[in-house]
Amino acid sequence: MTGETSTRSRPELAGWLEAVANDEIVTILDRRIKHELAKTMVAEDRQVHFLVSKAITSFIDHRGDPQAAAAEMSDLLWEAGHRYAQARRHHQEITGVFERAWQALRQQLNISTSTDLGALLTQLFEALRTYFLCLQRQALNGWKTHATSTNNRTMTHARVRISTAPREPERVRLDDVTYVARLADAQGINDQQLFRAVVATSDDVGVLRTLSEVLVGSSSSEALVPARWSNEDIERLTGDQVVVGAAVPLQQMLEPLRLARRAAKLLDDGVAVDPRTVVPCEDLSMVLIAHGNQHLADILVGKHLDELAQEPPGRRLRYAEFALAWIGCGGSIAQVADELEIPKQTAHSRVKRLREMFGDKLNRPSDRLEITVALYAVLPTWRAAPRRRSKVGH
Repeated sequence: MTGETSTRSRPELAGWLEAVANDEIVTILDRRIKHELAKTMVAEDRQVHFLVSKAITSFIDHRGDPQAAAAEMSDLLWEAGHRYAQARRHHQEITGVFERAWQALRQQLNISTSTDLGALLTQLFEALRTYFLCLQRQALNGWKTHATSTNNRTMTHARVRISTAPREPERVRLDDVTYVARLADAQGINDQQLFRAVVATSDDVGVLRTLSEVLVGSSSSEALVPARWSNEDIERLTGDQVVVGAAVPLQQMLEPLRLARRAAKLLDDGVAVDPRTVVPCEDLSMVLIAHGNQHLADILVGKHLDELAQEPPGRRLRYAEFALAWIGCGGSIAQVADELEIPKQTAHSRVKRLREMFGDKLNRPSDRLEITVALYAVLPTWRAAPRRRSKVGH
């Protein structure tokens, strides 16, 4: 999700921040956070205090857009995490700093803002929480890069990157079982914990790669997210279309990840069509089956679609798409007419023609399944074929 998009999606929050943010508020928040951090071992760390001030200013300057503000802060946070590792300080200290800062900020905002703000206050807290998670991940990334390079490991966090980091990592993939196991172990994640694969149809899954709970490799197009994240959570953190796999333990992630990659490629190639931003892999199961084995698909096409294939290109495409929709509606003419926005009489006419072509096959579940797979297999080719105009309704 780009900063521009996320700002447009929260115009009320951006406008409110522009109206109320001033030097006094910035000073109050700055002092409150630094006072809380003074209770920790970073009390005399001037660099941390500078980062606190800079982070507050950046969030306000970007009108509450967490991704844009985090992108501006990325290099500073990476260097801060790197410096912690050089000082041989544990990465949990970084997490502790951010948790203390977050609690202090929350408490101060609850004091300083009116509860009458309602949904606007909820938007503010959501944006700030996303911002803090992004900053924390950036700092941890810097820490991991130094710590693992010092230990001279070959499969480590040094190969993990975020989209805003300017450093080019070595190539590691999330289907490398050894890498994922070490990554999970280093972050204290049990290999029985449930995760979901997220694979972009483009080049980048978005800002979710920067969050501390997410496991990533060097490819910006995929990540593993906790299974408790809903599709709505994922959609808020990614701008382009993604496929999400089934929830499985980390040690069983290999096949769901590969399946999600195949599904994302089918969407990217136009073989599968789905308008949603987040597409569950199971919703593309028929397309995956149809394009999983070309020889099997050819057998089913030859077995069931010879007569339909003889129709003119435009007509066969209409009947193919209608057949899929009708079978998907359980054979309900009224439902398919409503779904396709066509007259019921037209739906009746097309069902009659389908029964002439397929006969009793449409009454047998096994044949209906094979016909469905065959139709998914040929639809990309039929959609691409040039068509002549024909009478509406046929």
